Amino acid sequence: MQTQSSKRIFLVDGSALVFRGFHALPDLRTRDGMPTGAVYGLLTMLHGLLNEYQPEYGVVAFDRPEPTFRHEAYAAYKANRAVPPEELVAQLPWIKEALAALRIAVCERPGVEADDLLGSLSVRAAAEGFEVVIVSGDKDLLQLIGPHVRVLQSHFKNSKLYGEKEVRERYHCPPARLPDLFGLMGDSVDNIPGVPGIGEKTAMKLIEHFGDLDTLYRRLEEVEGKRRSLLEQHREQAFLSRDLARIRTDIEWEFPWEQARLGGPD
Repeated sequence: MQTQSSKRIFLVDGSALVFRGFHALPDLRTRDGMPTGAVYGLLTMLHGLLNEYQPEYGVVAFDRPEPTFRHEAYAAYKANRAVPPEELVAQLPWIKEALAALRIAVCERPGVEADDLLGSLSVRAAAEGFEVVIVSGDKDLLQLIGPHVRVLQSHFKNSKLYGEKEVRERYHCPPARLPDLFGLMGDSVDNIPGVPGIGEKTAMKLIEHFGDLDTLYRRLEEVEGKRRSLLEQHREQAFLSRDLARIRTDIEWEFPWEQARLGGPD
């Protein structure tokens, strides 16, 4: 809830929303045949959200093509994803130009995923008195939720605002324990393996009971039957998966908030 003295900032997962927009909309093109669906989709979504929530500040973060520390730790990270179509890649410069014209700040860094930039900016912004809303369609960013950080899971036809209560209701654990949960169940979107044979329901029960991955493995004798065998066999993979799923919040970024103050278009 925004107080009279607080400032609201929207931190937007640009890469995720551009991808969703590109695939959700028909093949829109200019008269010259240039594709415009991703541009139209992102700007339409942002326009609606900014009008509804009226944030004073906004930043859109994008992934870069360079490998990250996750690729170095696990070569198969995101290896299940198809190469982005050229029609989408060609629109990225236009998207960034459009955001600049709308005076919406863009944030990207080689070798750093948009999630990690958003995580680091959200921690800093909350510490400096902002009410933070992270806008994305991906569940991994829910781990960043805290007293002054919420996540708006946004889709073209609907959206849902998540706080700590909503995460507990959905995943049976606090936001900070979601990496432990993904360490067990994996994440097929990012090709994070988890523990084979441990699905979402079982993973939620285990984390709800033991609290986190470390405690689960310290008390593994309390787990019975096949589950215990699976957990023993894939111990290293479980902890690797947790590391892959955990969003960094320690990226140093000299980013003046005044650059993120929203204004009218140029």
